[in-house]
Amino acid sequence: MAVLSTATTDDLINLLELFPVSKIKDHWPKFKGHKEDLAKDVVASEKRPAIVAFVDKYFSCCKQHVYVFGHEGEVKKSPSAGTATGERVLDQQDKNEGSALYLYWAEFSAVLTEPYEDATLKFLWPFRFEFTKNHVLVRLVVIEKNLSAHFGGREYVAAKKMTDEEGLIASMLKGVEVPLGKTDLHKGLKKLWKDYSIDCVRVLYKDPYSTESTMMDEECGIREKKPALYEALLKVPLLNAKFKIKSKELSGASVFYTNPADGYVGFTRYTESASDTDNVVREILKHNS
Repeated sequence: MAVLSTATTDDLINLLELFPVSKIKDHWPKFKGHKEDLAKDVVASEKRPAIVAFVDKYFSCCKQHVYVFGHEGEVKKSPSAGTATGERVLDQQDKNEGSALYLYWAEFSAVLTEPYEDATLKFLWPFRFEFTKNHVLVRLVVIEKNLSAHFGGREYVAAKKMTDEEGLIASMLKGVEVPLGKTDLHKGLKKLWKDYSIDCVRVLYKDPYSTESTMMDEECGIREKKPALYEALLKVPLLNAKFKIKSKELSGASVFYTNPADGYVGFTRYTESASDTDNVVREILKHNS
């Protein structure tokens, strides 16, 4: 489906609003104002390929989910979008690695009140597919929208995101020509923890007889304040965890979330540099083999 060519001006404005305002200003310094005004001015004056180039360049500065898969074959090209609700809008590759940018439609539903009305909204949803000699990464920008602003301020209930994240990823990955498996990130993650580049502040973990959780006060680190628990956690699976980043050499980001066994890393805050999130994932994989 030709997603980009059928997107409206408002769709493109909503797309730009997924990005940090500082990056919009960096990329188009001639425009001034708040994020909404900046986005409107950019869409009014820039062509769609320029907006796509911006999305690709600053993708890693966004709030995002990252899924890591391993393969033992050779990925030769990026797949198609895999569904009529998406489109591959940019594709770059070298001999053993490459990346592609996709735009999908994310649909939300809600029930408006006074008077009652079923309503739906859709937003452009950026994905990236990246492949290397050993891994495939799927990244997607987290969509956080104030739906009331799109319903003219009307009250609503039962808001729900209808588009399934896992379903879109599965559709995309069907086009990859080699078998893929989720990459367990425990080894690389715990190496960074041992190096004290990161420290865990919240964790759900499995010990031999039960599932336990720990949430530190005031974001104190487990290694810093509970060394005995830290040593124990190095030996058991982590189901879900939140880590604060202690080393500025590793990343300028402050925190990330992970489900290591599922190959998942999440960033819930904007970052100033693309390398802030890229380097976290890169360093985990570097120490994971």
